[in-house]
Amino acid sequence: MSAVKSRESGERAASEEAFQLADRVYGKLLENDRDLDLTLAYSKHLVNWGGSCEEVGDWEGAKARYRKVVEAGQSLAAADQADSQARLVRATAQGNVASVLVQQGHCEEADSLFGETLDLLRELVRDFPSFPDYRLRLAGYLLSV
Repeated sequence: MSAVKSRESGERAASEEAFQLADRVYGKLLENDRDLDLTLAYSKHLVNWGGSCEEVGDWEGAKARYRKVVEAGQSLAAADQADSQARLVRATAQGNVASVLVQQGHCEEADSLFGETLDLLRELVRDFPSFPDYRLRLAGYLLSV
């Protein structure tokens, strides 16, 4: 069973074990190959794992995973600025870091990250006007900030 499915069915130990296994596998794969699709898949894995950490109140674990995605997203965006998925994953992770910071009472740092996230989402809307999902995400962030 996948990490996410285990988490959804309440099997926390199995979920954590699956997340850790997937993390080791991605680590090995990424040692030899910095393929965009592989890096995006790993980033999405980290976002899911961060969400799992949040569900149990592990704010530091969630923040650490989201920050890894932000870092990967920065290098992905630098490598391929036109790739909307890389930019969206980075914006999502950055917004998640900001949310965790709010939970921890670090509102000033969170405010700065929310601003950067909004900028990233506005760029996506501008660069990909035919993708309604980007407008919806931007609207969601504007409502939550």
